[in-house]
Order: sequence, then structure tokens, then C-alpha cells
Amino acid sequence: MPELRWMAERVCNVPSFIKNTTTLFRLGKRLADNEPLEECDLICAKGYMGTVFSLDENLVVDIKNYTHNDGFAHLEPLSKTFKDIETYDDLVRTYRTGQSLQLLDRTGTRVIVTFEAGQWALIKFSPEYRAYMVPASS
Repeated sequence: MPELRWMAERVCNVPSFIKNTTTLFRLGKRLADNEPLEECDLICAKGYMGTVFSLDENLVVDIKNYTHNDGFAHLEPLSKTFKDIETYDDLVRTYRTGQSLQLLDRTGTRVIVTFEAGQWALIKFSPEYRAYMVPASS
């Protein structure tokens, strides 16, 4: 998923320092206790990144790497992506209480990897390009 985001940023000439999930996990701004999760925020772990697509419909866009699955992008409900996670409220509660997160295969039936507390994070979307914006000349 970082590669897809990176490609979109390059096409739109949006500068970014995030090149992979390791960099995103290390440098991304974590969801604070007083912050709400918003659409476009990120779910990040080694080899996995998902984007909050719809809070109302509990949909996530993600790419599970080849080790974890097939390497293709998917738009799926949270319940088919993570074990015992039905809603984004469930996901935020799991994150804030320091629980593990179990990633399901693309059929949503088998756990393919478990990310222990501290190995996964909710990252706030931050459009890095703001620092590069130049006011339009009149």
C-alpha cells in the first residue's frame, strides 16, 4: 500500500518521505488518546498498511504483501480483514487498550499473521505536501 500511495503522490507531484511501512510505522504520527479516527487515516504494521475508507460502512482499502497474501489491493469490510473487529470503534478500542491485531486472509476465514501490541499502529493521515504549497500569484 505505501507503494500505491507513493505512486499516486508522484503522479500528482506531491512530495512525501514515506516510502514503505517501516518508515511509516517509525515516523508516522500515532493516533492520540483524544483524537478521533478519520477517513484516510492509516492502519500500519510490518508488511501491512490499510487506509480507513469509510467509517460509516467500516470499509478498509489495503494491500497484504505477498508473504501475507496475494499482493493485490482490496476494499473490504473490517470484519473480513481483522479477526473479531467489526467496526472502527472496535479497532480503536483494540489499539488503545494495547491488544494484538489478527490479520485475516483474503477470504476472511484464516488468520495469516498476528501483530502484537506495539507492532501495529493507527497513524494519522498527514498530507506532507502542505509544507511545499506555494501561494498562487495574483
